[in-house]
Amino acid sequence: MEPVAVQQVSAGAFGVESSTAVEDGTGQLAVARFCPLALSAVCDPASIEAGIDCGMDWMCGIEPCLCGSADAWGGCSCNGLETLAPTLAYASSNEGVVRVVEAAGRTWLVPVSAGTAIVTCTASLKYHADAAVQLTVTVDSPTLADAALLGACLLALALMAAVVLAVCHAMRRRGRQHADKS
Repeated sequence: MEPVAVQQVSAGAFGVESSTAVEDGTGQLAVARFCPLALSAVCDPASIEAGIDCGMDWMCGIEPCLCGSADAWGGCSCNGLETLAPTLAYASSNEGVVRVVEAAGRTWLVPVSAGTAIVTCTASLKYHADAAVQLTVTVDSPTLADAALLGACLLALALMAAVVLAVCHAMRRRGRQHADKS
């Protein structure tokens, strides 16, 4: 049985992307400590056309299919063909450095602290052997640019809070003036 091959793994979000070509089952990703990154992988084959079983166990419960409608691998395709893509699973060796999280229908790489971790990507596809690759993920320590961006975000938040408080104060004052006139 031929294995499915993981050729490239990418992690990216908000215009920041890190990508690695996988050679000999290994690769390297360098990510900033700033934000979660969506994981994706390029596999070979990218998809296959596999048969949809007819459910007649007495004829098609074994492979090769005996009822006369077989797919390219000898499996039953009495109910037609369906396109199957590899299923990808990720796991981190050190969740104190980087976590793998499923959210919003995607898999995310969440940097936690500066350091290095091994992320294992396992690809599974029907009629193919599973393949696992080891990615060395290096999470950078915070930089001056990260601190400046965080400071700008906090300043914007403080300004918005000040505007809300000023509007509330003005509304209360106007309400008191209106009550005094009546």
